[in-house]
Amino acid sequence: MKVMMMEECCAALEAAEVMVRFVNQESYQETKNKFLMRYGARFTAENRQKFLDKMDKIEQIYLAVAEKLPKTPMAEFLFRKHYYGNTYSVLGQIMLLNFQDIRCTSVNEYLDVCKRRWHHTKGMQLHLRGAVFSGLSFEEGEEKLEDCLVRDIDALDVPCEFKWDLLKLLTDFDSYIEEMRKIFLEFETELLENLQSLAPVAEEMKAFWRQKLTGQVLEEIADSMGIGREKVEEKTVILQLLRMACDQAVMDEQWDDRRLPLYLGICIEWGNQFEDDQVDRRLLCEELRILSEDSKFEILQLLKSKESYGQEIARKVGLDAATVSRHMTVLQRQGLVYVERREGRNIYYRTNLREIRNLMELMRKIFLEETAS
Repeated sequence: MKVMMMEECCAALEAAEVMVRFVNQESYQETKNKFLMRYGARFTAENRQKFLDKMDKIEQIYLAVAEKLPKTPMAEFLFRKHYYGNTYSVLGQIMLLNFQDIRCTSVNEYLDVCKRRWHHTKGMQLHLRGAVFSGLSFEEGEEKLEDCLVRDIDALDVPCEFKWDLLKLLTDFDSYIEEMRKIFLEFETELLENLQSLAPVAEEMKAFWRQKLTGQVLEEIADSMGIGREKVEEKTVILQLLRMACDQAVMDEQWDDRRLPLYLGICIEWGNQFEDDQVDRRLLCEELRILSEDSKFEILQLLKSKESYGQEIARKVGLDAATVSRHMTVLQRQGLVYVERREGRNIYYRTNLREIRNLMELMRKIFLEETAS
């Protein structure tokens, strides 16, 4: 096994991260809160401040280019999150993360390679097995992918709206790549110029990962992403550091017979680096405060087994639509609900049971484990 590190970042992947945030109206404050809820308990005070400083710099870059970002129906189509269960997909990221060439750093080169690889993939004997934000997954089949693609998409366990969008995307791949090219080129120059200010932080993270990426760590990362350890042992692992992707770690097993790409956000730090076992009580208390409000609690109960939209929720819990809208904004910001689907002007929500389980697990660690000790 050999580890290679890309010195340059890929403009297309950086631009996609910016567009996903922009289209889905995600603030960096929300990212900070989610990241600290998940990992903040293990930060030392010094590491915690370093993380917050990095996040502030990244947020400044985002705000500096936000005015250039195109707000168009095509941008909405390509970069809106499609939620289902405890995961989501973004069509634009699916296009980029399965057919890339990690050696390409410019938008134009990268998108051209995506087109070539999709045409090659369509002619292979494969079945489409799944689709999440990190790309498509395939398995060996007895017929060409292009001949069974419609059946494979129809068989996916995802909402019908997403199936239809995915079918449009994959049957007219080249034209959507060109639409993405138009979107990215509107702000590529400004984005890359502003990202230069993160160079010192990027070098620091590269130095950390050069030391950290031993065989055992790579095997742990592969395990966490459902990739067998033998896949790591037999390939060259190529690390690409993404500066705007603050809380992602993606390893793509489908990419190449010999090489395995690993994408790490600039703020990602692997679990065994943290030193403090105490849970971040401030963020925990914030979620408990929200749950203690009767109306929000009732909404979460309502949505735990069935999706519903704003006006329907308002009727069932006896609140006006404006109040429900404010409640849904808070609940979604804290990760307690997610958007299941959109139908016309209605947005259907579901309770995020995984986040509820995480909350219960934190409570158990605070009270039961400390009591047991």
